[in-house]
Amino acid sequence: MAMSQSASSYSREGFELAKLGEYGQALTQYDEAVRLNPRSANIHYYRGLCQYELEYFEEAIQSFSYALVINPQHPKAYFYRGRSKAKLKLWDESIVDYSKALDIEPRNPEYMYYRGMSKGSLGLHITAIEDFTQAIKKEDRIGDYYRDRGICWLKLERKDLACEDFEMAVELKAFNAGYYLEKHCQPK
Repeated sequence: MAMSQSASSYSREGFELAKLGEYGQALTQYDEAVRLNPRSANIHYYRGLCQYELEYFEEAIQSFSYALVINPQHPKAYFYRGRSKAKLKLWDESIVDYSKALDIEPRNPEYMYYRGMSKGSLGLHITAIEDFTQAIKKEDRIGDYYRDRGICWLKLERKDLACEDFEMAVELKAFNAGYYLEKHCQPK
């Protein structure tokens, strides 16, 4: 019992450090917590988040995978494993993980958006647009969703639809949306 309590205290300390953005120190705490309690999906998950923030993407994938072995119904572990794989340009694998996260939480617009991003990176613009559209239906005040759907519309030579999305993205203050609007769209 003391071993589990000790792992919990390391985990709590890691969590507090991570909230402060001290991911390296937090990772040290989570490493110790995992050593003491390797059967905790959440400890592996939070260690993976620290590794992700530190851009240790291969290690993050391992930590999220351990979390999923322990708890295969952990949608955020699938999501962040997918994001880690996307950072390594493993687009197909990231799509699989985002889809698994969506199997567990089918209404999560963030999962839909990132799956769309990976599809777009593979040139699957039509299905990427479908994911962006579903994300927008769930959460219509995120400018990035419109901007990136607009980029896919451009790839499909649908400038009219792209410009509508860029206008909305500008209104919602999405990063670089003004650039896309100015570069690709005629002022109305």
